[in-house]
Amino acid sequence: MPLNWGLSGIAWFSVVSAVVLYPVLEEYVFRGGLQPWLAQHLRQHAGPLSLANLLTSVVFCALHFLFHPPLWALGVFLPSLVFGYFYERHQRVLSPVLLHVAYNASYTLIIG
Repeated sequence: MPLNWGLSGIAWFSVVSAVVLYPVLEEYVFRGGLQPWLAQHLRQHAGPLSLANLLTSVVFCALHFLFHPPLWALGVFLPSLVFGYFYERHQRVLSPVLLHVAYNASYTLIIG
């Protein structure tokens, strides 16, 4: 008997989208596209964080205001900085993708 936690097919799609699809797409756009592009043009750092990471995180956070309540949208800023830091540290999109998937999965399990 398959594990379904009482979720319909549409609910499963929503969970999989939130936990896997959106993190992968978002990280390829923001950490694989915008952040490296900004890094080519902006070399400044604020401690361990690059200006490219800070600006990418501001854009990431701002776009969440379009689809989420304000506190939720603001709540993605700090994780975004972490995702960007690990992108720069490893120079691969896989690191922020895995962190983002783990973050969204944890949030989904805790909040539902």
